[in-house]
Amino acid sequence: MITTGHIGSQDSRAHRPDPSKSWAWGLFSDWCESWGVEALPASRDTLAGFLDAFPAAWATQVGRLQVILAVHAQAGIEIDAPRLTGHPDSLWTARPGLLDPQEALMQLPRYRFPVGLVGRRDGFLIVLTGTLGFTRNQARTVTPNDISIYPGHASIRGHVVPAADVPGECPRCAVAAWLMVIAPHYERLRGSYLPLLDPTTADPPVHGCQDKVGVLWRAGVALLPSIDQTGAVGTGRPISVRTITTIISHRRTPTGQTEKLGPLLAPVGRYRNATSHELVAAQDDVLDQIDSANAYLENLLAEAHLLKERTVWPEE
Repeated sequence: MITTGHIGSQDSRAHRPDPSKSWAWGLFSDWCESWGVEALPASRDTLAGFLDAFPAAWATQVGRLQVILAVHAQAGIEIDAPRLTGHPDSLWTARPGLLDPQEALMQLPRYRFPVGLVGRRDGFLIVLTGTLGFTRNQARTVTPNDISIYPGHASIRGHVVPAADVPGECPRCAVAAWLMVIAPHYERLRGSYLPLLDPTTADPPVHGCQDKVGVLWRAGVALLPSIDQTGAVGTGRPISVRTITTIISHRRTPTGQTEKLGPLLAPVGRYRNATSHELVAAQDDVLDQIDSANAYLENLLAEAHLLKERTVWPEE
């Protein structure tokens, strides 16, 4: 099920055109009236029937659907919207053996450093190009001013980011997950996001789009920065169109892998069946023993030094 929240913040709503006065909403409401079906709220079948009745370019259909979603969001109504077939960008052309945007989101890594950091950025890119239908150049030029986000809602350049029942497939969660970890890079607080990538504390069944993401990310210049193999983020400029093509091609390829979260088992050795928490406890014990050994050696050295000072050596 794809749902939508309220459009924009209270301030941004005051300056945004009323979607119910748009041409697309007028066309939809007139069509609904002629067929004797409700326009508000609209059912999934009604939306699908309307889009079939008025064939148009993919971008036009996306725009019409966004207006209908916005009118429902304005009224505080969540609706089940149909998926649109086709795509204006060859990045997401349906091909056998390749994943669609929601499937690609599902197999992304979101935890561990640096793979989780890269996975979250790529999830944001998938939402921009695959869910919202932005071209590669439109995606790379998205700025903080283009985004409105708060618990239960996200929109980018006026396009409502939908939610999904499964958190791993949820586009809105993907946006929130990225903004939370990229934010500290713009305020010289790079280490502060590492706990968010800790797989032992992850809670996968919970929707992250219901949480506050803060405002630090608004200080950013590029919301699709480069990330090297060490996890260093290039915050000054966005990735190139060619890099976007490479990333999406990679993320559409099925891997058959799912991210393992929670306490992990040691693979071999004495602690092969220990959880990560038990390993931490064992490490603490070893560190305590090392501290005790160091203290013992320091005492021995101190006694040896004292003995040396008290020793009377015979004159030659």
